[in-house]
Amino acid sequence: MTDLLNAPEDTAFRAEIRSFVEAELDPSTRAKVSRGSPLAREDFVRWHQSMHRKGWVAPGWPKEHGGPDWTARQRLIADEEFFDCTRRRCPVSG
Repeated sequence: MTDLLNAPEDTAFRAEIRSFVEAELDPSTRAKVSRGSPLAREDFVRWHQSMHRKGWVAPGWPKEHGGPDWTARQRLIADEEFFDCTRRRCPVSG
């Protein structure tokens, strides 16, 4: 069976997210998440500011309202990449 999220455009989008995380996620925040340490408000704020600058803070919003206008496939890929904290160590609020 073929992986449904492994088309060339999906692979490119996944690489874009990974590059963004590597460039934008503060190493101290990544280390805290890795250790399971509590995050400070500043950790979340810094991460959300990076996401906002990229236009990714509201994935369900259209571009004209400040969102990325992602497809359902892109949202699924983004969820896998951002919220798989064993790999990316991104802050997750919730």
